[in-house]
This record gives sequence, C-alpha cells and structure tokens, in this order.
Amino acid sequence: MHRFVAAAACFAISIAGSASSAQTIYPIDRAEILSGAQFDFKIEFSGLADPAKISVSLNGEDYAKAFGRTATFIEREDGKDQSALILRDVSLTPPGSYKIHVTDGVQSREITWNVYGTPPRKAKNVILFIGDGMSPAHRTAARLLAKGIAEGKARGKLAIDAAHGTGRHRRQRFHHYRFRKLRQRLCHRPQIGGQCHGGLRGPHT
Repeated sequence: MHRFVAAAACFAISIAGSASSAQTIYPIDRAEILSGAQFDFKIEFSGLADPAKISVSLNGEDYAKAFGRTATFIEREDGKDQSALILRDVSLTPPGSYKIHVTDGVQSREITWNVYGTPPRKAKNVILFIGDGMSPAHRTAARLLAKGIAEGKARGKLAIDAAHGTGRHRRQRFHHYRFRKLRQRLCHRPQIGGQCHGGLRGPHT
C-alpha cells in the first residue's frame, strides 16, 4: 500500500512538473477544427518570455504567414510572471494535419491539429414531406392496398419508399388514465408535424 501511494505521488509530481515546464497551446493537441471556421490561437508560456526568441510555426511555416497576421504579445498576463501570445479570429482552410511547433529559446513543444472539410453541396432544392401519423403499419397497409400482395409481400413500393432520406419522430406521452389530467396541465406540447418541421429547419416551438 505504501509503495502504491509513493508511486502515485511521484506520478502526480512528474505530471505537474511536465505541465509547468512546457507551453500551453490553444487549440489543444489533437484538436478537430472545421475548415474555414474561426478560432482563437493562444500560447501561454510557463514564465516570462523574450519576444525576440519566440518562434511559432505551422508545418514548418511561420505562423504569421500561415494566419496572415501577427499575434499580440503580452509580457505579463493578468499581472503574473507569465507571458502569452494571442491571435484572435483566425482560420485554416486547407484540410489536413497541422504540426504546431513553439519555442521560447529555452523550452519547446509540438502539437498536432486536424483540419477537416465537408463534402461539396449536392442538393439545390430540398422537399420536406411530413407524413403525420404514418407509422410503419400505416405505410405497410397503404403499400398493400396500392400495389397488391403476393406471398405475404407487397407487389411494389410507394413513392415515399424511394426518398433519399427518411426518418421517424416519436413523441412520449402518458397513456394511463390517472395521468390524463396531469398530462393536460403539464404536457402542452406542439403537434408532432410542427415538431418535425421545426427540428429539421432549426426553430423549435
């Protein structure tokens, strides 16, 4: 037991020592950043740093060239003996892996960011069809009536079955008789069709 406590104490001391001896970089290591999204770039040094000895690079390129402008150097952030470098509202457009290397002439640190893109937009116009009350049972019955049945299966499909994307929205509610009045008082929820419409388009009512 004593050996375990001693080992844990040594481990905690080593972590604290390593955290205090290296620069803190934001966004943090292994951050996932959307291509073109704006973020704040900041470096917190463990002590007072000489701006003439500070070097920051992204994939081997000077950060000022990569971001298009230089950062603000704060000699004593919050009045403490710790310097900082801040650059707000920057962005990275090309997707890929970025290695950020920082040194103050004495200590160095390197982290990695992953900048990811989104696929090109393909849809020009989107038609939202809300089949209120169309559960799987209702659609199955409509399919059988419209297309006929053979060997327990419908002979064809409905137009809604060919939609590129379909989903179901379920609303929870009380079914027991004793909760009916409680439901009437507390569960004034909008009609489910409006819920689906608002959930997909953004506004929620």
